[in-house]
Amino acid sequence: FEDRLVELQDFIREHGHYNIPREYGGIGDWFHKVKQNFVFRKKNFMEKQYPLLLEMGVDMNVAVQGRRRRRRKKKHDVNCNNDVGTEDFDEVNTGDVSGGANC
Repeated sequence: FEDRLVELQDFIREHGHYNIPREYGGIGDWFHKVKQNFVFRKKNFMEKQYPLLLEMGVDMNVAVQGRRRRRRKKKHDVNCNNDVGTEDFDEVNTGDVSGGANC
């Protein structure tokens, strides 16, 4: 665990954050497991390892939120003539993409 903490410190120093993609390699897989241990409140993790992460300034509540992924969605526009059109747009996954005119 201590060796991975050093890798984590290096990653943070280089990238300025600790949002490590799982695909990043060994440190990515390791940090994914760390986040799982935090979510499930594994006893050994919470007692021994979590305090070390806190000392480093790693906020596990932020870490487990993950990245918002951009998704390609369709925006449906309805005008008062009941013409329906679609146009492509990128939107951060906020949940509501309904749109349309109130006639």
